[in-house]
Amino acid sequence: MLGVKGYYWPSGADKGETVVCWMSAFHQLTYRLCDTPELEPGFEKIAIYSKDGRDAEHVARQLRNGVWASKLGPDEDIYHQTLKMLEGECYGSVVAYMKRRQHAWDDDV
Repeated sequence: MLGVKGYYWPSGADKGETVVCWMSAFHQLTYRLCDTPELEPGFEKIAIYSKDGRDAEHVARQLRNGVWASKLGPDEDIYHQTLKMLEGECYGSVVAYMKRRQHAWDDDV
């Protein structure tokens, strides 16, 4: 995704397609590692997927109601009740959870 028109990469973040690089990018956006995907009021969580534990494949974002949202391609968003619903050949499995405080202006769709 790096260098692809329409994608943003935070300055100061390690560049690359690895889980570590993606975690660095989200860290720049005030996300911090956490232990579980459980809903925590006042926090927004993400889950990073990988097939091999090294290269990142996908990120899902938890909405305020606990449902997970994923972008599939440039136009399609899907909503899923569990993270396991996306696990498999395409994205692998979740290898890291991160969270940050929600802001009053953040709205879920």
